Amino acid sequence: MSLEKNLPANEQPILVYPQQFQQEGEINLVEIVKVILKHKKVLFYSLLISLGVGLFFALSKVNFYEYTSTISIGSIDEQPIEVAQNAKIKLDNVFIPQVVAKFIKDNPEKGIKRIKSEVPKGGNLLILKSKAIYEDTVVSLLQKQAIKLLINDHYNQYSLFKTGIEQDLKNAKLDIELLSDKRWQSAQRKDFANQISYYQANIKNLENAIKFQEEEFDSLNQIERIKREQLTGITQRLKEFHQLQSAYLSKNNKETEALLSKAMIGIEIGDLVDKKVKIESFLLAEIVKKHKEIVNTKEDLLMQKQQELNEISKINSEVIKFELEQEEQIKKKQYVIDNLQIKLNNFLPTKQIMETQRSFEAIGSGRKIIVIISLIVGFLGGLLGIFVVEFAEKLKTDENS
Repeated sequence: MSLEKNLPANEQPILVYPQQFQQEGEINLVEIVKVILKHKKVLFYSLLISLGVGLFFALSKVNFYEYTSTISIGSIDEQPIEVAQNAKIKLDNVFIPQVVAKFIKDNPEKGIKRIKSEVPKGGNLLILKSKAIYEDTVVSLLQKQAIKLLINDHYNQYSLFKTGIEQDLKNAKLDIELLSDKRWQSAQRKDFANQISYYQANIKNLENAIKFQEEEFDSLNQIERIKREQLTGITQRLKEFHQLQSAYLSKNNKETEALLSKAMIGIEIGDLVDKKVKIESFLLAEIVKKHKEIVNTKEDLLMQKQQELNEISKINSEVIKFELEQEEQIKKKQYVIDNLQIKLNNFLPTKQIMETQRSFEAIGSGRKIIVIISLIVGFLGGLLGIFVVEFAEKLKTDENS
């Protein structure tokens, strides 16, 4: 307050209130409307000219539409055959230029047709786009040709992997058919049975041989018993002859008779002793040797029989193992088949998933937009013209006054 008092009267601040602004604003708006109404012809002619120019451009403008084709990148075992970005590079640098160049060569009068490719985010898709008039069928044909080149390029990789999987699947199915074939199983079991029969026949022969050796052993024991009985008889007779010899020597027989009897007894004793020696030699040499041979042969035969029994036991174990392994192999083969089938089902070729589509509306500035823009321009140009005319009139009035 002290500062305002010290200021001169002409420098005191002027307080402006909202009502004052409102009155001045109303006055200016009314003046503007009056000026526009005063020179409305200028605005009318400006709008008319702009509308005419806009209609001319709108009617003479050729509408272009966007032609779009969508490609789905194929997959091998849930992995794309080729990364979409790499496929785009092939299209942009190889396939599209190749198709367009051929078209230009064959149709030089029709001009250049442009095709561009895009890769949407987060997918294995490719989109081809071209700009052409409403009835243009060439761009859709060129897009299809470029897509076909990409499909053929991917098919080489796709078919190679697919053929390999199909062959593996076929082999696995043949294996499981063989494992499940009753005739093959019967043949395997028959082979095991033949092996067992072979060893059983060997065992039978060995048992017969063992029985023969036992019979030989019994016969030998019988011979030994007879020989020992003979030996016992000879020993008994020797004892008797020795007693007779002693009796003759102790009696008072005539000398000649005594000598004769003694000589006869001596001869008989000598024969018996010879027989005894022979029998003892036979028992000690032949019987013992034969006993050992029979015992050793029997032991060998029993050992061979045990080996044959072990072989049969081994074959029976192999039969059980075969049955178990067969079931396990069938399960494994079925698991392989299921996995291969899943892989085969996940094989997807590269293809055009949608026919070439034309946009419903023309791209770029439409006719309506051109007309609306021309009206806006005409209105703004009319306003500018009104203010220019009004300004010129005021200058003229000021000069006259």
